[in-house]
Amino acid sequence: MDPNLDSPIVLFISDKESDQIIYKLLTQKFTAPQLSYNTRDITKALLTSSPKVFLMTGDTLESALEPYYQAVDVVKDLATCEHKVACLIPRHFETDAYEAHSAGIIDDYMVARPVYELHRILLICEHLLIELGVSTQLNNKSTPDNIVQRFNEGLRTSVQRVLAVKYRIQKKFEKTLAEIEASIDDAVTKYESSQVVNIDLNAIKSTLASIKSDQIRPQLINLQSKVLKLLEETLPDKTTEQKDSEHKTSDEGSEPPKTPKTYQFNRLYKSEVDPETLLKETKSQTSVLIVEDDIISLQLTRKLLSRYPYKSSTAQTGREAYASLTHNHFDLVLMDINLPDSNGIYIIDKILSGNGPNKNTPFIILSGNKQKSIVEQAVQRGAKGYVVKPLHKSTLDKIIAKYLSSDGKVEAQTHSE
Repeated sequence: MDPNLDSPIVLFISDKESDQIIYKLLTQKFTAPQLSYNTRDITKALLTSSPKVFLMTGDTLESALEPYYQAVDVVKDLATCEHKVACLIPRHFETDAYEAHSAGIIDDYMVARPVYELHRILLICEHLLIELGVSTQLNNKSTPDNIVQRFNEGLRTSVQRVLAVKYRIQKKFEKTLAEIEASIDDAVTKYESSQVVNIDLNAIKSTLASIKSDQIRPQLINLQSKVLKLLEETLPDKTTEQKDSEHKTSDEGSEPPKTPKTYQFNRLYKSEVDPETLLKETKSQTSVLIVEDDIISLQLTRKLLSRYPYKSSTAQTGREAYASLTHNHFDLVLMDINLPDSNGIYIIDKILSGNGPNKNTPFIILSGNKQKSIVEQAVQRGAKGYVVKPLHKSTLDKIIAKYLSSDGKVEAQTHSE
């Protein structure tokens, strides 16, 4: 595999001569992409931590998709990088690619055998990287002056004036984001030193509500991570009762609880591991899918679920959820109703009425909507329960005890609440 593991773009090579054109094009705009030639290369790329866009080439849609989905199957129970996948296919497979995109099987596609629209490959990569929260500005070699200087004087003056206004607005907005970030950092510092914490939540809400573009998503992700850190600092990790119990156990000289077994996510780099063997090793682990478009609610739900020895996967859109539920089995699904591109009840109905791997999986609806008609509709479509957000520890314990505990008892790991 190509040694450039830091690149956010992974290009699957199926025809060296044809795909070399794409490689050179991508290198002109972005950091040189990683090159992959087989399922093993894709598997390694999935197990890295940085977000990535996978560009899969092939003579058919199926041949382009197969290495990616084989790799996804191998690592489905392991921690993988956040990523998007796009297919570059011959023109006579465009209809198939459109249907695959509509079904959520791929995130984008384009005709690339041969390549006619060179700029579209770059636009696809840039768009998907922005969705992943990866800034593309550092690698963008295009500047306004490159094109503006070719205009006549009148047009050039007008364009430069408009660009100057956009620049001032952008800088003002960046300053506001920096002030919010500083206030969060200050709150964390004060909390750690037991001082009074004051945060202007209305100002934060107002600023975030004014955002209309995905271009600043990397800054948003940074802010969200800081907010989550603040929440983790202020939320207690253990109850007083648990701490007293642990202290008592320690005084009695009992052995400390054993650290649960964890996977070595980099072991594919260290030794020759057969993907099929890896799949068999991780296949039996209980898995839970969380479908939630709000990143903070998503992370808090994962934190609650981390008390259990289960594998948790996430989806933030209806397309992602449907694709996951179509190709992978889950033992429990926590489903939000209001998704940016779909409705959770509709997805439940499609999955439970089909013959896929989750036709018997219990679905629990999570929603801020308290309308009785919505609850009834969810239950009629097959949902096993309906929980008004936010999800609390006691409620999750009851769900786990009912649907995932073989003996009906809660199996939470009390050392990691």
